[in-house]
Parts: sequence; C-alpha cells; structure tokens
Amino acid sequence: MKSNSPGQNQPSRLFQTLGRYRLLILLLAAFTLRLSGISSPLLGVHSWRQTDTAAIARNYYQNGYRLLYPQVDWRGDTDGYAETEFQIYPYIVSLLYGVFAPDEVLGRLVSILLFIGSVVFLYLLVRAVMDRNAAFFAALFYAFLPTNVYYSRSFMPESAMLMFSVAGIYLFYIWLEREKLVHFLLSALMISLAVLVKLPALYLGLPLLYLAWHKYKSRALLRWPLWLYAILVLAPVVLWYYHAHQLYKQTHLTFKIWEYGTEKWGSWSFALSFDYWSALLVRLHQLHFAYYAIAAFLIGILLKRKARQERLFDFWLLAVICYFLIVPHGNIWHEYYQLPLMLPASVFIGKLFGRFFCCRRLTGHEKMGGKTLILGIVLLLTMFESLQIYTTHLKAEREEGNWYVDLPNALDKISDKDDLVVAASNGNPKILYYARRKGWICRPGELSSAYILDKIARGAKCFIGFNSRFAAPAARTRLQELLNEYRLVYEGQTTFIIDLRRVTVGWPSLPRPR
Repeated sequence: MKSNSPGQNQPSRLFQTLGRYRLLILLLAAFTLRLSGISSPLLGVHSWRQTDTAAIARNYYQNGYRLLYPQVDWRGDTDGYAETEFQIYPYIVSLLYGVFAPDEVLGRLVSILLFIGSVVFLYLLVRAVMDRNAAFFAALFYAFLPTNVYYSRSFMPESAMLMFSVAGIYLFYIWLEREKLVHFLLSALMISLAVLVKLPALYLGLPLLYLAWHKYKSRALLRWPLWLYAILVLAPVVLWYYHAHQLYKQTHLTFKIWEYGTEKWGSWSFALSFDYWSALLVRLHQLHFAYYAIAAFLIGILLKRKARQERLFDFWLLAVICYFLIVPHGNIWHEYYQLPLMLPASVFIGKLFGRFFCCRRLTGHEKMGGKTLILGIVLLLTMFESLQIYTTHLKAEREEGNWYVDLPNALDKISDKDDLVVAASNGNPKILYYARRKGWICRPGELSSAYILDKIARGAKCFIGFNSRFAAPAARTRLQELLNEYRLVYEGQTTFIIDLRRVTVGWPSLPRPR
C-alpha cells in the first residue's frame, strides 16, 4: 500500500503551485535578467542605432516635446528635423525625462516593459489558438532566446514594434471571435503603430488577411468593417511618412527610408542570391536560436495542425520570409532586423514542447520518457547558450573605456554647449551624442581643407574624433594637414579635440592611433 504522508505530498504541491503561477514566474525572471547592465552606456553592439534613438529622446525633452518633429544630433547647421519612422518610443522616454531627469536607464526600462507586454500577448494569442502548454513554452523561448534578451533592454524601438505587432494580431483574432468594437479599434491602433514604428511591418497584413479569410471565406473582401480596418491602419501611416518626407525637403536629413535598391531594401539580385540566404541562416542558427533551438523550430513546423486556425502562424512565418526578401541589405547588416521572426518561430517551438514535453514525468508522477528527456536537454542547452551570447553582448558595452565621460568634460572647458562641431567617425553618431553637441559627422575619407573651411563658415568650432579612425596612412596625412592649420587642444586615450578657432603654433603632435 502506498503511503499518503504529508512529506510525500509536499513536492507535488510545490510543483502544482509553480505550475499555477508559471507565467508570472517567467515574466519576473525575464524582467530580472534584463536588469543586468541596465546602467551601462549605449556602446558596444549597435551603439549606432541606440545613440541615434537616445538623441531623438533627448532632443524631444530639450526642445518642447514636439512629437511630429524628431530631431537628430548630426544636423549640421539645420534645425535637425529628420525623415524617419514615427518616433513614439523615444517620445515616451522623453516624457519620463521630464518627470525624473534624462537618464538612459529610463529608455532601457521602457524597452523591457514593452517587451514583457509582447510576451504576455504572445501567450494569450497562442493559448487562444492552441492551448496553455504551447502558449507557456512559446512565451518561455521567446523571452529567453539571446537576441530577444539583449535587444529588449537596448535603447531601441524594437520592443515597441514587437509588442504592437503581436498585440494587434491577438486583438484582431479576439475581435473576429467576439465582434466587439473595442477590440476592433485597439487592434487597428496596434497594427498602425507597428507599421509607423517600422515600415516593413506591413507584412503583418498577410496573417491578418488569413484570419479574416478563415472566418468569412470569399466574403471577406465584401466586409466593410475590414475595409474600414485597413483605412484606420494605413491612413496614419501615409500621413506620417508624407509629413516625414516634407521634413527631409526642409533639412535634407534622412534615415534613408525610401532609397530603393541602394540601401536597406529592394535589391532583388542580392535577395535571391545563395550568399545572402546562407549568411542569414548561419546567423539565425548561431545567434538567434542559440544553436540548439533551431531543431525544435523546424520540427515544430512539421507537426500536424490540430485546427485550421493554427495556420495563422504559417502565414505569419511566410510574411516574415517575404520581409527578408524585400529588405535584404538591412537584414544582412543588422542582426536585430531578424527579431520579427522570433514571434512565429517561438510559437512553433512552443507547439513542439507543449505537445511532447511532459512536466508530470519530471515531478515523478510518471516514468521519464525519451521525448521529455531529449526536449529537456534541448531546453537546458538553449538557455545556457543564450546566457553565453547575452553576456558576450553585455561585455562589449564595457570595453570602450571612459572616453564618453572624458571627451565631453574636455570639450566643455573650451567650448559652449551650443557650439557646433565636426566629428570624425565611421558614421556612428555616438561621438556626437556623448559629446553633447550638434554638428556634422565626417568620415576620414571626406576630410580635406575645403571641407573644414566650409564647416567653419557654417559655424563649426571644434573637430573631434577617435584616434583609431586615423590609423591608415592616407587618413593620418589628412589629419596632419588639418593640424598644420589648427591647434590640438586635447588628446585622451582614444579621442582628441582640435580647436578650429585657433591657428596652430609650430608643429603639433599627431594623435596616436589606437
């Protein structure tokens, strides 16, 4: 006879309690993990995008919270209004600046909270379409895959776009089920915001169209609420991007949203090449899926659909692949461009684990099965590798020294806050952001006497830069020519300042390349 003593029932009750609150525990763990390095400077991996976004937030705070007029630091002698995506994320951060004080931690916290929101909506969507187990494991992998962890605590709009995307699809699904006006309007708002924040999010139209077709069949195209929905989504997008282009006509500053075939999108020969897809797949395997989770993703795709509505995620995945085709250069340059894939991919992983990973066997209620053991090993290896990749990314934020403190302190001693500067960089705006100055970004190859004289005539007072950018002989020759005319007034470990208002006396020492 089996004993039913309290001691034997205690582990069972513990696991029952953990199971009841497992989503809450997951969310708390995800939030806590992302607090690591939350006060780090916006350096390391993709400091370019982070400091650009942070500069827009700071300019909103400093210049009157004009949402429709985002300003960048690399403005030259213009007002700084730039053609860019809708800047709702930095605007929210700027409002917090007004309450507390400018601090990059606030931007990271907003990103984290938005991402946590996307985890919740993903859970709700998968639970509604499949079941609770699949929903939990989808949320688990989505929350802890490495690039999701890193970029969801970065000063970037990716968390906002992902949250708006999955929330919009979930609310559209609920609207089709319950036909309540509030779900209809909120879904249209979320999808519109997703496209405003990231124009390629137009691919979300494909899974939405499938949901409408699943319910109404061929009558979907005759349903006036669906046409109204499309208008509500697209009208703000058209109005915003028209307005943004007018800003470009005024200042000629742009994030190159529309440069078809030459920048991020529209290069079909490259999009259809073996080199593009092989490089993309290697990155997905090694970085986004942390090596081990990609097998679970591929097997999850092959599992039988228990209901037709599950094909929502097939069409979502197909839509992201179409996005990869349309935006090849952006995807090959930037790893965070693949983050939209992780929403449907996590669903397929969650589907596999939800169907075959039996938690009862882990608690001793049933004999351990081979599938549970294998999936448990995959889960552990994925979490371990994710942590390794995440810590590597965090380490990069701490490897640039203290130039971001030393440079602005030195600059404050010789120039006013409103003085324009020329910054030598590879195009990365982080040097302007941390110098707390506006002006021009100059690549070493552009440096010439004529270039500097033009910028002086337009108000430039100082030339600042990284020593490492002038390691090449041709670049150092150009820099020496500049030093023949103007005085080197500061040289730090990695940066230097040349005063363009002071003619040099004698032959100055050349900044050391590092």
